[in-house]
Amino acid sequence: MDWNTLIASLVGSGAAVGGVGYLLKLATERALDVRLDKLRQENQAQIQEQFRREAFIWDKQFEATKSLLSLVYRFRNAFRELATLVDGASGEDRKERNEIMRRLSIYAKAVSEILYEERAVLPRELFEAAHELQTPVAELEMLTKRYFSKGISPVAEHGQNVLPRELKPLYARIDAIYSAVVDLSHVSLGVTDREKVKTAPNPGPQPDGTANAAPRG
Repeated sequence: MDWNTLIASLVGSGAAVGGVGYLLKLATERALDVRLDKLRQENQAQIQEQFRREAFIWDKQFEATKSLLSLVYRFRNAFRELATLVDGASGEDRKERNEIMRRLSIYAKAVSEILYEERAVLPRELFEAAHELQTPVAELEMLTKRYFSKGISPVAEHGQNVLPRELKPLYARIDAIYSAVVDLSHVSLGVTDREKVKTAPNPGPQPDGTANAAPRG
């Protein structure tokens, strides 16, 4: 074999090896690009799914919180009407009292339903604060059975009305629960920073005006 043939053979072999190496490099880079693109798509899909779930939870939490606050507010106001209502013998007094009791029952049941149905999305502190309403509701039911089951007009000594006086401590507790629910709802919805609110219940105002603090709303 002469030198020219040998050199040509070596050059040709080197070119072939180089070509193969180049093709392998292109194939590797292409495979990496495909893999990276797939990873980017998967990551983007995961991010979109996470945003979708967070938006869904936020929507559920917003609606549940808004409804819960509205019902607690309505319950507080209706209870205040009952606590300040002078019980009398007239049909109008009994009719008004019975209407208030009917509304209180509706509001209390609606609050309980939200707590049952939306437990998973309601913030823990807000759930616990609203759940505290169950105690005065149960006490109201006992008072109702005690005073109204037989249509007895509750009149104490010196002509003072017994039932409204017993309702006043209950109203103070309900108002404190309402205040806590307001603060926690505002924190949950981003209306107010947690540092700017007090979530601990306070005695709140009495229906007769002997208030420790002004009522909310």
